[in-house]
Amino acid sequence: MLLIFLFRSLRGFYELTISALPATKPDDRLAGNAGAVVSIKSLGDLRVVSSEIGVTDADLPGRLSPVSHPAKHRGLLEADHHQRVLLKFFLEDAADGERITAHQTFVSMTNMDTKEEIIFVAEQVRDCIPDPVWCCNVFRSQDKLTSGYKFDLDVGVKATEFNYVSGRYSIRLIVGDAVISNPVDWHVADIKLQFQPNPADPAEAKASTDR
Repeated sequence: MLLIFLFRSLRGFYELTISALPATKPDDRLAGNAGAVVSIKSLGDLRVVSSEIGVTDADLPGRLSPVSHPAKHRGLLEADHHQRVLLKFFLEDAADGERITAHQTFVSMTNMDTKEEIIFVAEQVRDCIPDPVWCCNVFRSQDKLTSGYKFDLDVGVKATEFNYVSGRYSIRLIVGDAVISNPVDWHVADIKLQFQPNPADPAEAKASTDR
């Protein structure tokens, strides 16, 4: 059974078939010593690497700031309804540095005052897709394309999911998988969001017009 642990990056579920023979002559009274199946779950540690976060104009490129897990981004990010919030990162096997994927990669944004939480999916980017704020060169590792993850929040477009509630929000990255032994819940940064007035609220719309 220990042979399975001699290999690296073998996270997953396995069935090990075991057969045993007596050291002396066979004994018909012994049963169940052939073809016994044992289920094994092999776990592995992961690392979050090459992480960057920042705010850009909706249609223009911008610079992202590096942030290393488990440290929190310094300072308070700010974004209004004309801008996007971007987070990108890679996952790698802690044993050998191989780039890996996970079944659950979420970004949680929680209002610091109301404690209301909104969950988004960090999307896996498999190909080198041209994007003004997601340079395809970041995918190159030893001249090979590798998979990364990207969270892209258009503040104005997603305002309804926040109920147009402006204020300070925490940004957390949550990563989990059945074969990962160290799930991630990382407080990446804090951000101040400023949404447009709620068009369904006449008073708020009037206040915006008066300003």
